[in-house]
Amino acid sequence: MCYVTPIRGIPRTVSSSAKTTVAELIAHVQSRASEGTERFYDRDCALCIAKPFGQTERRRGPQAQVALNRSYQEAFPEFRIEVDSLLEEGNRVAVQWRLVGKPSRELIEPMTQVRVRPITDCVRVEGIAFHRLRGDRVHEMFLLQDDLGMLLQLGVDPGGLPVVNFHPGIPQPEYKNGIDSPSEHKRLIHEFMKRVVNEKDEARRESAAVELMDSDLQLIGPDAGNVDSSFTGLEKFTAGHRKYRTAFPEFEFVTQDLIEEGNKVALRWTVANAWHTGPLQFGEFELHPTGNCANVHGAAVCEIIDGKIATIWQLSDSASLLRQLLS
Repeated sequence: MCYVTPIRGIPRTVSSSAKTTVAELIAHVQSRASEGTERFYDRDCALCIAKPFGQTERRRGPQAQVALNRSYQEAFPEFRIEVDSLLEEGNRVAVQWRLVGKPSRELIEPMTQVRVRPITDCVRVEGIAFHRLRGDRVHEMFLLQDDLGMLLQLGVDPGGLPVVNFHPGIPQPEYKNGIDSPSEHKRLIHEFMKRVVNEKDEARRESAAVELMDSDLQLIGPDAGNVDSSFTGLEKFTAGHRKYRTAFPEFEFVTQDLIEEGNKVALRWTVANAWHTGPLQFGEFELHPTGNCANVHGAAVCEIIDGKIATIWQLSDSASLLRQLLS
């Protein structure tokens, strides 16, 4: 059975053309229709996928999008997509989603292309996609999902995957949109990224967190390998950030895109200068300093209430981080 779960907090009737196109695209993918997918994509559309080897794969043309959709349909003969957030700003739409599916007895995992005999009869994986439309068709799409969660549920040891060479340095954005908008909510997110996420001084960072974030902050993270990925309370957030700042003292989050609607802002980022020079507890893995530099993507949907960040759903490319640190 395939269906799209009604979007929480958003009316069933989607009035905007951009949202309508994306919602219809999701429904079409689930319908398993063999024809008609191309009508949703611009003829020179670009697809950017965060891959679990610390790389970004770029594909062009409608057929690339069709091939990706087909790979999921073949891997999961029965699946549904649950949409938690659908945010639109101008010609851009961010979709926070969850795929729940029954895997084939033997499948090709869509992101790694590893052949797998699944150890489970149900997989749940979360992700987010950022779309930019030209007219009524998708012109650019960036896709990020919890690859580590997918691999672990299927029974694949991430430590056994092949290591792909990567070049450390500042990742280049595929496209930037809406980052300089003067809206109140975006200014808050800018301040949060600058004064909390990227601030190296602990006292200044934690003082800014109190100013910009709710004391009962809820953080929801699907990252399968990160035991600190879901919790309530600002103190837990600052403690978790302190842990990562100890492991990667020089890291800097580079904002690539912001999409705002109502009291929510979806953002995506890349991480620069993530040199691993301190100890890190990463789920079941205890990693001593490796000296490696990780190239990582991430995204979040932030809910703002009474001028403060109240909830954060976040997803980072944990599979890439783990593979690069273990290589």
